[in-house]
Amino acid sequence: MKDFNVARRMTVKEYNLRIKGYLLKRLESERDIYLSAFVNRNVKAANSKGEYVYREFEEFYDYEKRKKQVLSASVDNTINPKIIDRANRVKELRERGGLNV
Repeated sequence: MKDFNVARRMTVKEYNLRIKGYLLKRLESERDIYLSAFVNRNVKAANSKGEYVYREFEEFYDYEKRKKQVLSASVDNTINPKIIDRANRVKELRERGGLNV
């Protein structure tokens, strides 16, 4: 987002949704890095018996587990009490006709 006016008009819910999207995009990039490392390792790595240490990519990188970690830590759904107070003051001003926004 590059337009400050658009950012100012965003709701908290929309902001949280955009943050979640950004974090998921970063997670996909992280997964790609691990997948690249896995493919590289797959060509080379073996134990003393000549068997691969990791048979499946999921043994190397648990995408679903990381997704849960990222999403659970990404959005704090608590609302700042100052924001609630400010919204209530704006509402009161509008009801009294003192605010035209």
